[in-house]
Amino acid sequence: MGADIDRLEAKAREAHADIKLPYSKSLKQMRSTRHEAMARYGELQEATAGVWDSMAKGTAQAWNTRVSAFAEARATFKNGKKKC
Repeated sequence: MGADIDRLEAKAREAHADIKLPYSKSLKQMRSTRHEAMARYGELQEATAGVWDSMAKGTAQAWNTRVSAFAEARATFKNGKKKC
C-alpha cells in the first residue's frame, strides 16, 4: 500500500492544478485506509498474544493435573502393594 501512495504522490506533483485536488483526496483516503489497516493489524497481534497466553496457561494446568494424577496413582499402587 505504501508503494501505491508513493506513486500517487508522484503523479500529484506532476499533475496540473485542476487534477491535483482529486489526487489529494485519493491520497488522503489511502493514508486513512493504511492507518486503519495498521491499527487492525496491531489489534490482531495483541489478540494473538492473548490467545497464546491463554493456551499456554491451559496447557500448563493440564500438565500439572496429569503429573498429580500419576503421583496419586503411584502412591495408591505403592500403598496397595504394601498391604498385600
